[in-house]
Amino acid sequence: MSYVPPRKKRRIPLELETGRPYQGRIINWNDEKGYGFIQLMPGHENLFFHISTFAYHHRRPAADTAVTVLAVPGQKGGWQASRVLLREHEQAIMEEGIYDIAENSQPKKLEGYLYAFLDVLYFLGLTLISIPLAIGSAIISVLTVALYRYDKRAAEQGTQRIPNSALHLASLLGGWPGALIARPLLRHKLNQKRFRGFFWASIVANFGILYTLIAYLPPYSPLVNF
Repeated sequence: MSYVPPRKKRRIPLELETGRPYQGRIINWNDEKGYGFIQLMPGHENLFFHISTFAYHHRRPAADTAVTVLAVPGQKGGWQASRVLLREHEQAIMEEGIYDIAENSQPKKLEGYLYAFLDVLYFLGLTLISIPLAIGSAIISVLTVALYRYDKRAAEQGTQRIPNSALHLASLLGGWPGALIARPLLRHKLNQKRFRGFFWASIVANFGILYTLIAYLPPYSPLVNF
């Protein structure tokens, strides 16, 4: 007799009401894609939610977090969250807009200005070594700031995001000075530990490459004589 695997038990469809808050728990979150699922009732279908419905700009969803949600019918059937708040902030579930405390949503101007000053010193030093490298890094840095700004707006509006890999690549190719300023001034990508690790690693890699160019390129190379 051949083995017949047991059928996967079908989850019970959710029967919810618009405008009514429900308590649940985040059971899955994909930070790269910006969406996850909330369990409202065991054995029932899980509730889909997008980062745009998470009522915080400076927090990230995490699995096993207690939340309070509002739900609306999904475009493809079923239900999806229209507003997601941490359980301790559920008193604001019927409000609109972002819940973040005002002072925590302001740009980190002092940190941004400090990084801008360090960037100026870096570019001045890089100019003495290689003008082409300085110009190229400056251009890529400006483009990197634009990428961060676009991704920040996309996160707020729930539109197509820029992959983290693209932001890391921009930093690795020499745009890290721009990212260094954009992160605190835009209050973007500050709380993701993995992202921070790759970001600082790209800076270390850039200085390693710069040292290699200084130490091993021949003095007559057009890259260092322009």
